[in-house]
Amino acid sequence: MQHHQHSRQHQPQPQPSMESHPPEAPLNLPPIQYAGLQATSSYGSQMPPQQQQQQQQQQQQQQQQQQQQQQQQQQQQQQQQQQQHAPPPPYPPQQYQQYRPPAPMPSNVATAGQNAVMRFPLPPQPALDARQMSGGRHKKEIKRRTKTGCLTCRKRRIKCDEGVPTCRNCQKSKRECLGYDPIFKQQPSPANIQPAPSIHPQTPSASASAPPNYHPSGQYGPPHAYPGTGGTFMQAAGLPRAEHAHFDSHYGNGPSLDPALSSGDQPHHMAHLNNYPNALQPTRTVRAIRVDDLFSLNDIPPRYNLREAPPPVTSASQQELETFFKYHYAIGLDRLFETTWYSQHGLAQLHRDAVLQDFVLQCVEQFQAREDANGKHMQSLEARLVWLLAIMPRSSLRMANGAANDHVLQELLFRLDVIENLLTGQYLDPSRVSPAPPHQPSMQPGTDNSAVNQKFNERAFWHHLARFVAMRDDSPHVQREIDDVLVTLRNLLHMLENRDVLYSLAVARHIGGRMPDWRPQGQLVASSDDPNDPVSKLRVAQQFIESEDQRGTTQVIQRLCSMAIRAWGLQKQ
Repeated sequence: MQHHQHSRQHQPQPQPSMESHPPEAPLNLPPIQYAGLQATSSYGSQMPPQQQQQQQQQQQQQQQQQQQQQQQQQQQQQQQQQQQHAPPPPYPPQQYQQYRPPAPMPSNVATAGQNAVMRFPLPPQPALDARQMSGGRHKKEIKRRTKTGCLTCRKRRIKCDEGVPTCRNCQKSKRECLGYDPIFKQQPSPANIQPAPSIHPQTPSASASAPPNYHPSGQYGPPHAYPGTGGTFMQAAGLPRAEHAHFDSHYGNGPSLDPALSSGDQPHHMAHLNNYPNALQPTRTVRAIRVDDLFSLNDIPPRYNLREAPPPVTSASQQELETFFKYHYAIGLDRLFETTWYSQHGLAQLHRDAVLQDFVLQCVEQFQAREDANGKHMQSLEARLVWLLAIMPRSSLRMANGAANDHVLQELLFRLDVIENLLTGQYLDPSRVSPAPPHQPSMQPGTDNSAVNQKFNERAFWHHLARFVAMRDDSPHVQREIDDVLVTLRNLLHMLENRDVLYSLAVARHIGGRMPDWRPQGQLVASSDDPNDPVSKLRVAQQFIESEDQRGTTQVIQRLCSMAIRAWGLQKQ
């Protein structure tokens, strides 16, 4: 071994030749390809093309598998994060069916059953052919306005082809087609739906006499009481002919009309079942009640501890309070009053009021405890909760600086007074009636016409509703003015749930107060097939409010209707 090494060390090195050689041609060798840790060059063994393609496909498959695994890991991480930050479950427990997270208004879908929305029979109409259903030249047959479609499509805010007996949308989605509002049908109607002549023109009249000075109720205090009786009432008073008793839209599934109303050959049967004569009392005799009296739904008062010095709130409770208010009540209150105050400023005001904050946390605890299986106690507790959250703007006016110049807040305070007096059957101070909105300005190029019209209609609705609540119906000319105001309100509903509810409450106040024997639990059966019969109008309004009490789109609407139903009973005691 050493010998060989020694011989290599002393081996002479080759000397470069001094002879000139011709230049060699460049070698066209393929580039070195790396596959894994092995290198293949032109000097080594080269892989066949098929084997190279297979190897590349395997590499691509491995890369795709790695990408899929990474995506799955990312999705799992996102799901874990969502579960950690997800809102709390609906309040209160599942067996309390009325309490569910409020869904967006357009996504609410009617359900079938014994509480289906009221139907109105229509005369037979030819079914749409295939061209009308599939498009082409008959687009107008497909893209009807939602306002004139069936009640189910109008509630879902989708186009309706107005097919008879059921539209195509309801057939596809396997939903129950709830019929059509006859107010939009121009052809002659059956015997139970009379053609509507033209509306008599509105006539201006003097303002109603002012009641005693109005003082808004405090945060937890009841409002001042006002006399609950009115004056004379015209025998034929009621909504004018064109003012049909049905509404632009239905958001709950109220009981369907009695079969007696759907046929014109049973007047004796209806008269036999009728317990409410058409002759209304000349005065609206009701008992003056307070808002606090409306919380004890089903005569079950809410249970809570009113602590003047609430304990400190932990950070976890604070977060739960914010989520509870945001997801369950802020949106519903905004929709009821047509404002954005509760979503933008409600939480800050809730933090300023320690007593109210403590009460809300008590509600959260009771809803989570699930101690009330039938939900009766929780309904009463939530009724008080909804009202105390609704009147937060009144305490904000006292606490916040510059609130007197806040136009949004002042407008909301006015609407609070309107709803409070509408619920309790009292009269609004005429000085609290907002001025009529100015005439719609001419549209300028580049402006959003829909937004301008929407705001104009919103202010017009609340203005006329305030006029109605402030009117003391004690003279014939005031009765005519009330009828005109109800017609105006009817034309401003625009398929909004809150307006449907408030309009129904106005009809029940206008007619129900003049029926001494009327009770919410009683069955209303009209003595004639005239849709303008006062009993028919009251029946539709009552059924709609009872339906919203169970299936309103928000907890706020549900509990407002619950309080209204209790008010009807208390006012007759």
